[in-house]
Amino acid sequence: MRHSFIRETMYIFAFDMLILIVLAYFIGEEAREISTMFRLGSEGLALETMVQYFLSAAVIAGWKNFFSSRRIFKKMMVLWRTVGMVFAVAVSMVCFVAVCGWFPIDSVEGWIGFVVSFIVCFVVSAGCMVYRTNRESRKYEVLLQRYQSSRSGESMERKESGRSEKNAEERQSGKNREDAETRQSAQSR
Repeated sequence: MRHSFIRETMYIFAFDMLILIVLAYFIGEEAREISTMFRLGSEGLALETMVQYFLSAAVIAGWKNFFSSRRIFKKMMVLWRTVGMVFAVAVSMVCFVAVCGWFPIDSVEGWIGFVVSFIVCFVVSAGCMVYRTNRESRKYEVLLQRYQSSRSGESMERKESGRSEKNAEERQSGKNREDAETRQSAQSR
């Protein structure tokens, strides 16, 4: 679980950084006065911003691991786990916006951008999850088919070997009977 948390955190952080770099390049100069994320304009990202996004990535990965834990949510449907996770992540990101000052709280444009980016990220991650699940499902189906065919091949071999052993035993018992009859007839003469 620890390794998956670290891996997820790094994936999310890398994705965040790529998006922020592209945004800084295109809108960094205009957003410099509005958002603390783009205080360097199109020149890059401040170390403080990168640390904030790293922490937000860790929070998101933590929520993901928490809601996907089978120990905690033994009987909860995947749909409700997902809804809970999305809600927890959304609330956490609102807290990051407020505490880190990513954009002014009263900025309608900032909140529209936040909602749009949140939805886009959710759709992309859901699509990736569905793709990965389907790929793994196909892989397991192939493995199951191989296993079943090997098992049916083994049972066919067992049946064949059982038949050949039975035939060999019958031949041997027939030979033994013939030998016994030959000995009896030799003794009776």
